[in-house]
Amino acid sequence: MKTYIELNKRRYEAAEFDFNTVCDLYEMGVDLDKLQKAPAPAIRAYIAICMGADKDIAGREIQEHIIGGGTLEEVGAVMAQMLEKSDFFQALNKSKEKTTPARKATKKEKEE
Repeated sequence: MKTYIELNKRRYEAAEFDFNTVCDLYEMGVDLDKLQKAPAPAIRAYIAICMGADKDIAGREIQEHIIGGGTLEEVGAVMAQMLEKSDFFQALNKSKEKTTPARKATKKEKEE
């Protein structure tokens, strides 16, 4: 498993998804529940955390990377791997599953 992100020939250690990382992402405006609908802000915030920089600096680094012919697919893959291996994130998801009430069938669905 790859544990680093490479942008513009610079390597950054991939951040673990622990409580502090999740809080940092939320403080940067990232809603992890909407990660698939809006991946760009999440990737920028995650790269900022990995770089130890603010999101504007990370955004400029990403832009330079893309202009230079790079893509963000690899970064997204590393981020996904880090999420999968995170004990904290997995426990957080299990907790949400337990507390989310089951959806009740509508009257129309019951009739079918």
